[in-house]
Amino acid sequence: MTDPPTDWPQEGTPPPSAGPLRDGPAWERRTGVLDLGAMFTTVKDVLVDAPRTFASMNRDNGLGGPLVFLLILGTLSGWVHQIWGFLMEQGMESIGFDMGSMDLSQFGFQQNEAVAAFMAGTAFMIISALILPALILVVFFIQAGVFHLMLLIVGGARQSFETTARVVAYTTGATALFQMVPFCGWLIGFVWSIIVLILGLACAHETSTGRAVAAVLLPLVLCCLCCVILVVFFVTMFAQLTGAGL
Repeated sequence: MTDPPTDWPQEGTPPPSAGPLRDGPAWERRTGVLDLGAMFTTVKDVLVDAPRTFASMNRDNGLGGPLVFLLILGTLSGWVHQIWGFLMEQGMESIGFDMGSMDLSQFGFQQNEAVAAFMAGTAFMIISALILPALILVVFFIQAGVFHLMLLIVGGARQSFETTARVVAYTTGATALFQMVPFCGWLIGFVWSIIVLILGLACAHETSTGRAVAAVLLPLVLCCLCCVILVVFFVTMFAQLTGAGL
């Protein structure tokens, strides 16, 4: 009779650890499509405790939940941002710049031109508000694809594309709320989102912070370099055309 394998668990030995429980964030445990409590908790956790939030994030529960989170907060924040812009434009009326009643010829505009410009601006705002959810989805998938590609390049993609996409969705949705702050809100949200993305990708993919930094910042650096090259190119072309007397 042969002896049992020595690697069998002995009697009374606790079962091996299955790793940390990944059932977060709170939005994953929501009780309805619009669970405000779970949404508020998720926003707070993502913004102020990103390492713990994404270290415990469910990595393979589909993209439905994160996309709903992103669409709700992104669309709402975008609408408020557009309203702020519209109100600031209309704030000219409070200092006497009333398009409907004052003579605008002194500003170089005819009365009908000013009214037409006002109506065009209003129509543009309404159309932008209607197509905003679709734009959010397009930008989201582009961002998630670029960041995951960068993780693959730097050797930090320890998990699937779904993990990267979930981090991007929760980060973008939470930081989109900064757009509601007039003037500098978008800048605060941009910087905060970069920090959260770095921490989130590092924890969710269980990779080093350096690789996460490279994956997030490399696309930004490349975009800046492309912009600089384009500016230099057009300035050079303009200078040559001007010098040639064209």
